[in-house]
Amino acid sequence: MNIFITGVSSGIGRSLAIQSIKQKHKVWGVARNETALKLLETELASKNLFTTSCDLENVEDMRKVVALMKNENFLPDIVVLNAAVNISNTESFTLSDYRKAFDVNLYGAMFWVEQFINDFLKRGSGQFIAISSTSAFRKGFGGVAYSGSKAASSITFRRLRAQFWETGVKFSTVYFGPINTKSWNGPKFGLFIPTADKASQFIIKLFNKANSEYYFPLFITLLARLSSLFPESFIYFCSKYFINITSRNEKIK
Repeated sequence: MNIFITGVSSGIGRSLAIQSIKQKHKVWGVARNETALKLLETELASKNLFTTSCDLENVEDMRKVVALMKNENFLPDIVVLNAAVNISNTESFTLSDYRKAFDVNLYGAMFWVEQFINDFLKRGSGQFIAISSTSAFRKGFGGVAYSGSKAASSITFRRLRAQFWETGVKFSTVYFGPINTKSWNGPKFGLFIPTADKASQFIIKLFNKANSEYYFPLFITLLARLSSLFPESFIYFCSKYFINITSRNEKIK
């Protein structure tokens, strides 16, 4: 299959690109970090991997990628909307930070839906997988812009899923709990905080699966969903405690 992935320079996106290539899929990956893309190409040395440096805040950048893909006759079967920024400003609130999160996490994802949806509809098949987070519905401390953008993309996918239910085009949403990547700022308990490789393996299992919402890891994401039953003050203090614990550990290092 042809797999298109955003945010392949690190974390889950990078692992997903590697594992997809190992499973003999063709992968087109985009990310801003051109150096990281070159390292990925060198590591895999595969003719099935195509990468392009692309800023998801820049519409012209993204249009150039679409033109390159059309020139190579690369029409995805699966589109994984993975790229995201997590701006966790706990000291203040700025519209610029908030807008940046939405530009990348929401509009930078929905751009690709617009680009591929008509081809998917004509073909009668295709799958969009949005990588979301339990922060889309979990109360907590920090990450205002990230949570808001993920909530918006998740609701958008719910409506798209309903609108195109009978067309053969699938809209899947993956809600991840904490994953041990650079973007996770909390404590790294190995048993409960899976690696990026485990997360990407979960995504691959969803290729061509039914329209739905999926959660990983199950126990942590279940706790996050149940958190709505607890007083907001309790969730606030717990999340702030974890952030403070991590900050102290980072200082010790």
